[in-house]
Amino acid sequence: MRTVILVCLCAALLCSCVGVESGLLIRNDGSGTLTLEYRISRSAADLGRTPDKDAPVPLPVEKADFLRAIAGIPGVRLARYTRRADEENVSIHAEIAFKRLEELAKVPSLRDAGLSFVESGGTRTLTQVVAGAPESPPTAESLAMIDSLFAGGSVTVVLKTPAPMTSGPIGTLSADRRMLAWTATIGDLARRTGSVVLTATW
Repeated sequence: MRTVILVCLCAALLCSCVGVESGLLIRNDGSGTLTLEYRISRSAADLGRTPDKDAPVPLPVEKADFLRAIAGIPGVRLARYTRRADEENVSIHAEIAFKRLEELAKVPSLRDAGLSFVESGGTRTLTQVVAGAPESPPTAESLAMIDSLFAGGSVTVVLKTPAPMTSGPIGTLSADRRMLAWTATIGDLARRTGSVVLTATW
């Protein structure tokens, strides 16, 4: 897995990714699942099959990509993988199960993308970098192209915890404060001026 939802915006800008969703469920015992769903064009999926680690499509499109990503990480396994294709797009659904959140955070592609977890004094804090700060502001022409190519495209991140949480500057909490959800259009993400970071403490 060359990367996951934490940097899926990059893939969206490169390969007509039209929808990305990430769901992280954490149970009382610290175990849980990370669910990833996205849809990309068939041509982009074909590019993603190349064995070159520097391939232009930084999204996993094959089961083997996910298995390689979690290889050697104790307590982390691929619980489900499905791949559906129509004439235009390929849809990917993957569920990664983990026994402890600390173990999930050790997956190289997740760690490098900005997932971290700290537990201290019975308090747990999760930090997830949804999108890093841009190196330079996009031009008006680039933004117009993004708006045209990715109209309706969005990135969604959902976190579910076993106890009520407090959130950082982004995301909306459910009434019981056990679910934090954040969604942005690809156009809005392209217009960010700094990093987009989701944080939660419970």
